[in-house]
Parts: sequence; C-alpha cells; structure tokens
Amino acid sequence: MMPDFVKQSGKAFFDAYPKPIENRNATPEEQGWPLAFLNSDAAAYIAGENLYTDGGAGNGMMTGAIKPPAVPGR
Repeated sequence: MMPDFVKQSGKAFFDAYPKPIENRNATPEEQGWPLAFLNSDAAAYIAGENLYTDGGAGNGMMTGAIKPPAVPGR
C-alpha cells in the first residue's frame, strides 16, 4: 500500500512525515505482528479497540512533541 500512498500524497510529504522509531517506516512484518496478535487467543478479551502502529508519530503530533508535515495542496 505504501507506494500508492506516496504516489497520492507525494514523496516530499512522506519524507517529511515523522518517524520517531529509528527514523524509518515500519516493515510489513512489524505491521503484521499486531494483526496476528489481535486475531490470536491472546487477544480473546479485547473488543472495540484501535491499535495504532505508527511508531508514536500520532501521539507525538497530538501532544505537540512532534510537528506534523505540511499537507500537500494546502
């Protein structure tokens, strides 16, 4: 999916997007492990939760610790 996101928003936007963990994007495997967990018996009592796998970027922007990148076209 990432190539399509970059194509839609532009490389400059994604280059500027915060990457708090090791200044890199997540790997497909790193995105897959939370999905595997949520579909396992270990998550049997979890219901109706959003699990953000953005390396802390969203919370950093929400608290003001990280400045969000400029949105293309705005």
